[in-house]
Amino acid sequence: MQKHFLPHGNAEQTAEAMALELSRLRLQLRHTRLRLLEADHERAALRNSNSWWITAPLRRFMRRHPGPALLARRALRLLVWAGTGELTGRLRARRVAAAAQAQELQAPSFPQDGPAPAMLPLPAPSGPQGRTILVVDQGVPLPDHFAGARTLLGILSLLRAEGWSVTFWPFDRADAGPYARSLEALGISVVDHRFGGDLEEWLAAHGPRLDHVMLMRPRIAGTLLPAVLRHSDARLSYYGHDMHYARFRQEAELSGNRDMLEIAARMEAAERRVWRAVDVVLYPSPEEAAEVQRLEPGVDARALPPYAFDSFPPPRLPTTGETMLFVGGFRHPPNVDAACWFVQSVLPRILAQRPHARFVVAGSSPPAAVHALAGPQVVVTGQISDAELADWYASARVAVAPLRFGAGVKGKVVEALHAGLPLVTTTVGAQGLPGLAAIAPVHDDADAQADAVLRLLADDAAWQAQAAAQVAYAERHFSRETMRAALLAALAGEPPLAGEVAT
Repeated sequence: MQKHFLPHGNAEQTAEAMALELSRLRLQLRHTRLRLLEADHERAALRNSNSWWITAPLRRFMRRHPGPALLARRALRLLVWAGTGELTGRLRARRVAAAAQAQELQAPSFPQDGPAPAMLPLPAPSGPQGRTILVVDQGVPLPDHFAGARTLLGILSLLRAEGWSVTFWPFDRADAGPYARSLEALGISVVDHRFGGDLEEWLAAHGPRLDHVMLMRPRIAGTLLPAVLRHSDARLSYYGHDMHYARFRQEAELSGNRDMLEIAARMEAAERRVWRAVDVVLYPSPEEAAEVQRLEPGVDARALPPYAFDSFPPPRLPTTGETMLFVGGFRHPPNVDAACWFVQSVLPRILAQRPHARFVVAGSSPPAAVHALAGPQVVVTGQISDAELADWYASARVAVAPLRFGAGVKGKVVEALHAGLPLVTTTVGAQGLPGLAAIAPVHDDADAQADAVLRLLADDAAWQAQAAAQVAYAERHFSRETMRAALLAALAGEPPLAGEVAT
């Protein structure tokens, strides 16, 4: 192994030498990550090809007889290359690539050209300690549509409050109108449909100035990581929102859909490729961070609270009436399934004892299956504003989250905890919330769910005790300071806080 020694001399020379060595090592790390990522993509494409399945018997023979099989494979490969003239080309390409890489590692440099006229320039740091970050997610956050958008907005606003210079790149580059303007009002640059060029061009101009890049969602991160690694040595993080493969696998088990199992397997491989290519992996719950560590032990995985509240309501008196509230964005299949299952399996049991009770389904983009639930005892609101949602939380008697599949911490559950609206949920709804079952009913059975709701509809003392316990739980786990400390420690690579999951 080649060793690099720092020269003797004064402190200034030593510091300069250390900085150069660190720059060289970080560049080498970038190249290694990029090669591994490309190799992972090639392996995934191979495993999904027809030839992989056709040659399965040959691979089984090679596993049973590794020595002869290896010699035969190498000889056959050389014969094919020699016969097609590919051998000399491969040798020449390997020499050229090795020389180019060695030269780049000896003299690390980045493009310093100015931005193209149609491209949005990176904003200046907001203070002497200001740092620059690029955040990429599917689109501009629509917090009144999706719970994940509330998380993203919380991260972006927290970074701005801490003096970071923030550029947000919506992967869809769509026109989000007032939602984009609200980000810009916070001092966040939004590179949307108004600006030309793709991310590769933007990074070629601005990559060297970035201190950090945060990517979200496996498809987006897998697509963009090669460009990020080519043009920036910024520290990399990945925020997963939830474990997509786990959600697909649960849905497959619930429906018996074998095709969904295959999708789950491919999604797991994609997510693990991303985990291995970044500096730190962030998920909403300690359980998800621990699962990353179990699957990929060398990855730095941490829990980042997905929601942060500045204040918490005082103890409240029981709400009158018999309204049950379910909140969710219905482009998300688990919410559609939950609403339908509750109306078909749980609500009839409740109405048998409480014929005047009503079930409110509040959330954007309800499909035909959800609209069909509407009736005398079921209200389907469609999209509502934050003020309207707050009114529903204030007037409802019980919140329900009857999710049967999904992954990660559920926004609807956290909102009910924060609002002090007594909640009944399932094991899936309680994911990522340790100790929730001690303060709120968690049942997967329809009869047990109905009994829990009926008790909260009838028992004011139980209602008030659970409401107070939920607000206290939210205050312990979802304060803005908790999210701030966890996020800044992860971005800086500092040791995790006491009690935080990190590996």
